[in-house]
Amino acid sequence: PDIPPSLLEMDRLEVVRMTGNRLEGKLEGGIGIRYWKSVKVLAFDGNKLSSVGSGIGKLKYLEKLHLRGNKLVALPEGVPSGDNSNLTTIGLSSNQLTSLPVSLLDVAATLKELYLN
Repeated sequence: PDIPPSLLEMDRLEVVRMTGNRLEGKLEGGIGIRYWKSVKVLAFDGNKLSSVGSGIGKLKYLEKLHLRGNKLVALPEGVPSGDNSNLTTIGLSSNQLTSLPVSLLDVAATLKELYLN
């Protein structure tokens, strides 16, 4: 999906909610690598995303990841990862997931909520 460059370049954002915006395809791969490195809440619920970039696994301040109601069949290995040491909530309900990455175990110590229904 095309997230406007002006939004991606807002490097002090802590909460990004882009729910129900009809975003399709792969989520911007630079998130966590080039963009939004300080984000604590990333919410892309209710879109038509088919995949996300592995950069999400590099977001060291991320606390909540919401990807409910998309068309995800899998998360890339490394999402989440040990770099997501503040991650407490992952919402993946209402997708088409057939598996979960082994790297999910990397956040087992901090994860409080995991939604897969």
